[in-house]
Amino acid sequence: MSKVNFSWVKNFNFLLETVIPFDWEQLNVGKKVSDFNKNLKFANNNKEIVKAQAKIIDCKLRQAFSKLFISDFSDPSGFAEIEKASFRVKNFLEVRNTLESYIKNNVEVHQKNDLQCMAFQRWIETADYLRKAQCYEGAFLIINALLQLDIKLKLTSHLPQSYQRKFANQIAMISPSNNFIKLRKEITQAKSATKFVPVFLRAKDITTLNYLLDQNMDNESKQANFKKKMAILVDIKREQKEKSPGLPDELEKIYQRAQAKYGSECNMAKKVGNNKINNSSNRPDVSAGKETMQYQVIKIKIKKSTRIYFYNELPAFWQKECRETVREEHIIAPQSTGLAR
Repeated sequence: MSKVNFSWVKNFNFLLETVIPFDWEQLNVGKKVSDFNKNLKFANNNKEIVKAQAKIIDCKLRQAFSKLFISDFSDPSGFAEIEKASFRVKNFLEVRNTLESYIKNNVEVHQKNDLQCMAFQRWIETADYLRKAQCYEGAFLIINALLQLDIKLKLTSHLPQSYQRKFANQIAMISPSNNFIKLRKEITQAKSATKFVPVFLRAKDITTLNYLLDQNMDNESKQANFKKKMAILVDIKREQKEKSPGLPDELEKIYQRAQAKYGSECNMAKKVGNNKINNSSNRPDVSAGKETMQYQVIKIKIKKSTRIYFYNELPAFWQKECRETVREEHIIAPQSTGLAR
């Protein structure tokens, strides 16, 4: 039946009621069911994409994180200054950069605004997925990448209100105000054995503690700060034991393509081999939680009130921030040490 005839029958169906009873409401219900099924299929597909994206982010970050030595955190200057970074730190930063570029390209590759918004929404969901799984390293990476994207593309104003609120909540969580107080509070309350604290936060806290340990403080303060530092290193070692299972072949191929496209010269790490490290990491690894000779020597030095030279200089761009922290708080605030508990 043509559209014209169909419309005529619909408008004048009372003429046919005695011959062909036609339930138009039932037809509308059928259409709604069809639309619902399509939307449900679309939603399920989106959920699968979100899970796949989360697996890639979580797996690759944990793999790179597990290869770091405790000595890379004892002196975290390599995370801020690449020339001081060990081979392992360079590899970790390269993985993060690859994933960040992959996230941004996954949105920017689309020409149409609505498709960009859909991709953006999926990454918001992925960040939430990782946040609920307490993979804060992955969630922070995604939110930070989306924030940079939004500054460039101005996508949030085109998102549904629910996603605008969700993204605003995510931005508030990673806000650096008051020394990342909201992020720290959420991490402290998280009790999962697979909790993954942002690496930058660990490095930031240890950098501050290193600065304090290098000051002329009383013995009690030095011992307290040293214990805080060792507690953080113990937590890092524990987190490294929670390894993520490998990716399915199809997801591994997606990452390999991203690595080939976005990787820099740091990828030469694979060719050099896992045993080669640069001059900044030639000191032996320190086993967190055990009283090695180095640990015992440091405690003796503290008791004798001698100046501690256990670690390298403070990264230059963090010096001002650490001084401000010391001026304001005189010692690391409780929320800064919550990670070590």
